[in-house]
Amino acid sequence: TITMSAIAKPHLFFAGATGTQVDTVIPVDWIYTMDKVNVATSATDSTLKYYIYIVFVPAVNGSVRTEKILFDTLAHRDASFTNAKTLIAASVANS
Repeated sequence: TITMSAIAKPHLFFAGATGTQVDTVIPVDWIYTMDKVNVATSATDSTLKYYIYIVFVPAVNGSVRTEKILFDTLAHRDASFTNAKTLIAASVANS
């Protein structure tokens, strides 16, 4: 069995996210799914908000959680999603 220290495991954080979400850190090895989601502001306002939804299972207690990371533009969200996929793929390829 090969294990990595917590320091060696990659973590995601989204520098392009809005507000305090730039400080949300997600361990890559906890991620179950990651999706781009567009959500209307309200039932009467079709203006879209751009999110990355990350469903993950923490190793500590195993309770499924969802982080909804908000971005100010579609371009910022899509670039962050691509960068996250690149980080995750690199961590898998080097495991």
